[in-house]
Amino acid sequence: MADRDGRIVVTRDDDFVHSFLLRNTPQRLMLVASGNIGNAELERLIIAALPTIIEAFATAHYIEIGRNSVIVHEEMGWSYPTTFAIAATLASSDKAHLRPSTLPPAPKSASSQR
Repeated sequence: MADRDGRIVVTRDDDFVHSFLLRNTPQRLMLVASGNIGNAELERLIIAALPTIIEAFATAHYIEIGRNSVIVHEEMGWSYPTTFAIAATLASSDKAHLRPSTLPPAPKSASSQR
């Protein structure tokens, strides 16, 4: 369903990573590797990293977000992991200033470019 609708699967379950690596499904995957944190902390983490996440998915199919970094594991034509530090965490009051953004369309996979 995610692949059909061009969506990104966001998960903490590494079974999705295995599926991505072995079968290239889901086509876009964000693994949350932050350890055991509450929903409010996870929300702050994702909001703080959102610009980096959006930029990464312009060229990547698989990224991982941790407590202090976003790791781009796979980009079109380049598979060496790149790590970006998460600069700051937004306070709850800052959320009112956020506007919805649109993620770029899924990049074509290496297998579909051949």
